[in-house]
Amino acid sequence: MKLFIILIIVTLFSCSNMLVLPFCLISNPELEGPAANSPALSSNVIEFFTIASTGEGSDFGDLTQDNAYSAGLASPTRGVIGGGYFIETPATVNYIDYVTIQTTGNAQEFGDLNNAARMPGACSSTTRGIFAGGRTSPSNYLNVIEYVTIATTGNATDFGDLTVTTGWLGGTSNQIRGIFAGGYSGSPLGFVNMIDYITVASTGNATDFGDVLVELGGKGACSDAHGGLG
Repeated sequence: MKLFIILIIVTLFSCSNMLVLPFCLISNPELEGPAANSPALSSNVIEFFTIASTGEGSDFGDLTQDNAYSAGLASPTRGVIGGGYFIETPATVNYIDYVTIQTTGNAQEFGDLNNAARMPGACSSTTRGIFAGGRTSPSNYLNVIEYVTIATTGNATDFGDLTVTTGWLGGTSNQIRGIFAGGYSGSPLGFVNMIDYITVASTGNATDFGDVLVELGGKGACSDAHGGLG
């Protein structure tokens, strides 16, 4: 069986539940569009590549709408993309798309997040997807955690809260625990070194796990069945 990562140009995320890559390449999270070191336009492009090989990405299909700064997660069969930012308007969005990883084609509508957010973190088990944090404006960051059941469709449900308000954070998981680390906070304004954890199958607020060595946003994260790397 082939294993694919689905990624969006500009947004850059992984739809493997064992791997989450940085979802935006910018030097300053307070700057977006032409002022940031990133493309100034949203995109609906989805690409894929086969992890076991090397080579360039191939076209997979399109998102339901142009987007940037979203987050991705997956089960073994579905990839789910949530939140983001439509740069041209500009507007922070709350919609959730999904794709079937083993086939190619355009994304379909899954539902909505309760909170519109760009730069959220995401992680998943094989059955449940988690979105956490994010920001709605340069000064407003979120601590909310929401979840979806990946095999179904519908709106996200409240899970609990992170220990801090933060966006631009990394997320990773095994089948039991989800981890969120780093990010950029609006209160006080600046990068954070937090690591939070949740139990994916339950609901409730996140618990402090420890600290990353460097306060940093835009963190990528990955894990095997036993641990995570940021």
